[in-house]
Amino acid sequence: MFIYSAKMDKKKLLTLLACGGIAVLVLVLVLCRGCGGERSASSVVGTETVEVAAAPKSVAKLIKKARINTPEDAAELLTELGWTVEPSPVETVDVVIPAVFSDVYEKYNELQLTQGFDLTRHAGKTATRWTMSITNHPSGEEEVYATLLVINSRIVGGDVCAARLDGFMHGLTPESYGGEVSSSAEIEPSSPETSVPQGK
Repeated sequence: MFIYSAKMDKKKLLTLLACGGIAVLVLVLVLCRGCGGERSASSVVGTETVEVAAAPKSVAKLIKKARINTPEDAAELLTELGWTVEPSPVETVDVVIPAVFSDVYEKYNELQLTQGFDLTRHAGKTATRWTMSITNHPSGEEEVYATLLVINSRIVGGDVCAARLDGFMHGLTPESYGGEVSSSAEIEPSSPETSVPQGK
């Protein structure tokens, strides 16, 4: 049997232990961040920056798999997202997503990016805008609408907003409300022929 002994300076030992502890901490943080189901994205609205919760992966998959061809399809998806909706749409209309985005469209697209959509991919294309009335919004407001933008049966964007001029606007899930994320007046396109979430 061999016995081996070594002398080590206490400062070197403490340094090695500290480095090892930092390495373990960094590894834990990286693993936790990679496993999280939800991430938040920073969105600039007007002059203030707000944190907007990104859609959980399960919601993103649900929206991605959805096919919207009828009012029933739109109502079923919104119900699965947690909303109570009127079965008939308030409006179903074709709209043109502009080829060149104004500042308003850029801000609206920032909201879409937090949900996994990107309207710049569909610039210049015609989408069908389904507008459905929501009756169980956590704000308690009565005139709240969900808007789905659909191209070839697939959702390419959407939002939930209050009808009033200075109303709120947020993502498609009830969880994305979290108080007034932004004013719809600041990010709602105003031109009726190319507007995205009008139709109330």
